Amino acid sequence: MDAFKWAIHRGQLLGNTLHRINAETDAGEVLAHMPTPVFMDDSLEILAARHYANEIWMLSNFHRIMAVGEKHPNLVPAAPTKRMSVTVEVEMISSFTAYRAQHAVGRPALGAHRAN
Repeated sequence: MDAFKWAIHRGQLLGNTLHRINAETDAGEVLAHMPTPVFMDDSLEILAARHYANEIWMLSNFHRIMAVGEKHPNLVPAAPTKRMSVTVEVEMISSFTAYRAQHAVGRPALGAHRAN
């Protein structure tokens, strides 16, 4: 979860990636990317739950994702992050409202859903 927190603290877009494992942490070729949408009525907790649910969906659907064969050669994974200190976490939490205002998107229309 600290990568999630660091992205918010740094004002970066949220998303999950699947990538090849190599000798460096989180540095392998990106095989799939799933953005995490931010909505204006999100709390930090709701957004974290959506981000985590997307991560679990990607992991549990790994074979389906790989069957599509989509590559993301221009998407470079962010540098690995370390645990966030309590002081920085307090700053991140206090900046969440501004982050949400900057990155919020409209909700999908009713009946819209993820393709199987």
